[in-house]
Amino acid sequence: MKRRAILGAAFNVLLGACMAAAQSTWHVSTTGNDTNPCTLSNPCATIARASTLALPGDIVLVDAGTYY
Repeated sequence: MKRRAILGAAFNVLLGACMAAAQSTWHVSTTGNDTNPCTLSNPCATIARASTLALPGDIVLVDAGTYY
């Protein structure tokens, strides 16, 4: 029984680490371009573009500015 609890805990830790590693961060800037990959160094220009790439659990960071 103790062995099962330890294996279960180890599985949960590994599963959590894998899920965290699978998260992505997408960047949007008024100086970006929607042909960019939405990275920090090459941001998208629109929130709509980032939303097409984002999956549940991902983060979309939007720089200050006016977006249309």
